[in-house]
Amino acid sequence: MLNFHFILNDDNKLILSSSSAPENKKSDSLKVNIIGDYMKGQRLKKNLTKLDVARKLGFKNISKTVINLTDIEENSKSFQGYNSSLIEIYSASDKDLKIAKLDQEQILLELKEKEKQEYKKLTNVKKDFYLSVIKNLPFLYSKYEEIMNTDKYYFCPAYDSYFGTAYISIGRFELYIGELLQLWKDNRWKNECPQCGGPVYITNAGGSPLSGAGGGWGTCEGCKTNIYGITPFRKFFHEIRELPRREIPEDLEFISFETMLADLEK
Repeated sequence: MLNFHFILNDDNKLILSSSSAPENKKSDSLKVNIIGDYMKGQRLKKNLTKLDVARKLGFKNISKTVINLTDIEENSKSFQGYNSSLIEIYSASDKDLKIAKLDQEQILLELKEKEKQEYKKLTNVKKDFYLSVIKNLPFLYSKYEEIMNTDKYYFCPAYDSYFGTAYISIGRFELYIGELLQLWKDNRWKNECPQCGGPVYITNAGGSPLSGAGGGWGTCEGCKTNIYGITPFRKFFHEIRELPRREIPEDLEFISFETMLADLEK
């Protein structure tokens, strides 16, 4: 499956892009392994295998010790009773290990701040995208039948719009412009903004249909902000279950929202 999303190019313009959707892959953008690399380097200097080190450490469960050593070297994990013994086995410097720890902590702080700024930037991109869609809603609804009957318009990618549930499958994860137009019609997937009282157009929802835990989030037309934690989740779940989930044609060439508007205006 492909993930369709918008990215900022070198000219700071929003362009449509796609990428393979890896299954069960967690982000490693904040992975910093200075301590692990240091410990591995010290072991290799002594020409020791992890099994050799595990035996020298003297713990009863050798297999588990080897696994823990791997976690130390690959993920900079810390285990009680290991560090001081490893420093002794490797004839390493406790001072160097402390410097490695400080370096790792500093880099992690810098990366977290960078990720925070990047998230804020993407949040603003998402907000601007949906404000553009909302602004053009009267025109889009005037072309409603054409959009519904034309695959390239119906499946025009909507920036980071999706619906997720626990336990019960509702088909594919992502939502497209044609589906959002249907969900927003007749005031479905809309809510009153708790900040300004304006209409919030729901773009995402996720939760459990069994417990009702979860909610939706979207963009407010009034105060022009992203609104989160909109409930009840069951409302969004039942409304999307009534929505026909069309199959995406294999040969479909996806177009951007700007291209879609330009085509419809001809």
